[in-house]
Amino acid sequence: MKIATAAVSVVIFAMTMALRFLSSVRFTNDEYIQLAGAQQMLFGEWPTRDFLDPGLPLSYAASAASQLIFGRTLFAEAMLTSVAFGLAAALTVVAARRLSGSLLVGIVAALMEVAIFPRGYSYPKMLLYAAAPLVIGWCVERPTVWRRTLLAVFVQIAFLFRHDHGLFIGTGAAVGAALAGDGVRSSRVMLRQLATFVAIGIAVSLPFLLYVGLNGGVGHYFVQGVRFSAAEAAENGLVIPPFGAREGLERNSEAFLFFLFYALPLIAAAVLALRWRALTDTTRALLASLIVIALMADRGFLRDELSTRLADAVVPAVLLSAWLVGQIRRISWRPTRMAWATVAAVLFFVSSFTVVTIGNTVEQLNRASLFGGLARMPERFVDRRAHLRDPWNDGAMPAGPSRVLVPFFQYLDRCTTSDQRLLVPGFIPEVPVHARRPFAAGRMTIIPGYLDAPEERRNLLATVQRQNVPFMIVSSRSRATVWAAYPELASFIDTHFTPLATYQIGEEGVSVDVRVNRSMPPRGVDAQSGWPCFR
Repeated sequence: MKIATAAVSVVIFAMTMALRFLSSVRFTNDEYIQLAGAQQMLFGEWPTRDFLDPGLPLSYAASAASQLIFGRTLFAEAMLTSVAFGLAAALTVVAARRLSGSLLVGIVAALMEVAIFPRGYSYPKMLLYAAAPLVIGWCVERPTVWRRTLLAVFVQIAFLFRHDHGLFIGTGAAVGAALAGDGVRSSRVMLRQLATFVAIGIAVSLPFLLYVGLNGGVGHYFVQGVRFSAAEAAENGLVIPPFGAREGLERNSEAFLFFLFYALPLIAAAVLALRWRALTDTTRALLASLIVIALMADRGFLRDELSTRLADAVVPAVLLSAWLVGQIRRISWRPTRMAWATVAAVLFFVSSFTVVTIGNTVEQLNRASLFGGLARMPERFVDRRAHLRDPWNDGAMPAGPSRVLVPFFQYLDRCTTSDQRLLVPGFIPEVPVHARRPFAAGRMTIIPGYLDAPEERRNLLATVQRQNVPFMIVSSRSRATVWAAYPELASFIDTHFTPLATYQIGEEGVSVDVRVNRSMPPRGVDAQSGWPCFR
């Protein structure tokens, strides 16, 4: 069985990687958050020390490392996410097989995860949450200090990818560590095991805490992170989706998966309680951990825009489903087993239909050109690679400013140096990435409600004033709100930057203004545009 599982996992990895790469036609602007941070690191800056980091340092580092290997284009990010999604699917096969006792169930779980097509930037939510039960299970099976330390290291890695991943997986791991061991344990023993794991976790996190402490202070960092998360939560709150005959197919699919994802950990908890004595100590600890992780992931991920958020919580859902299917297979009385198997089959078919609907699976397969035949797959790989390696290919850019700014990007390539920055008020992190220039003010986004207290506004302005910033780019969509939220910055821009060009986006009346810093003396004039050169 181990050989068969390994072989199937390799096949699933290769197929998923190929599918994700071939479907990487265009990146959304949300994906440019980690790309902008990665580019800033490649320019020699570090999260927290040199630019604002809401809690994604390892996400930036992973993207930066991929660019060092594959080049500083979107091709590198496509390779990173494709490999990560492939590895996540392979780990899901292994984890679901162990939980259910069936390789077929493991394959189905992985296919459901792939079919819902998470956004590219969500790869840590697939990879980390697929690996978590394997690492936790390995630790609680024989909870030595060495294994607990490695589990704590895994939690720290999750934390550095995004802090809430560390919170969710770390809480589940702590539950598992408390319950680990053979036989009946007293509350005192469980508390001692929990305290030991927490102490190891703190020791593992000391290098990061020291880094943060030397760059602004630990307290300031976490207060800032809490405020940023609160602003994000206020903007994307929990939404209970409507469900009924009057709703369309997609809305009903969203509602079905939303309620199913919340129900699965509760059902699993009930089954775990009923079968507690029949289960091994390792299974108890692992399932308790997975249930906690699933509940926290559901609450943390399932927010507004469910059509994209549901995919973020799919891994705990399919793993709990796999375990529940395995429990059905262990029911000894045949009529009861068949009744529950029928319920599971109905839920599976409905879930499959809703997953394909939410993930736009058919459209994604068509985008990957898989319907054109396997013989042309090498050709499609070459075409997609060329498509993603072109830094100014508007087909790979998100809708919005970056497409119309290509002539400006080409001008920057001719007339600025790589250490000259762009000030980008609003939410347009893709602009500095495609311009291949660092962002100014230590902010890849400058938006109302996010760390805009008076002291933070003054620090932002002070940072801009000491940097080499020849240009400012802002969209008409966000100019008024950003100017109102950051009056000091707005006054500085209006005083020191003069209009250079205005680009229209489509036919909606939206424009992008480019302004040049009048305080910086040019070194020449660009022959093609007639604009000032600063190199």
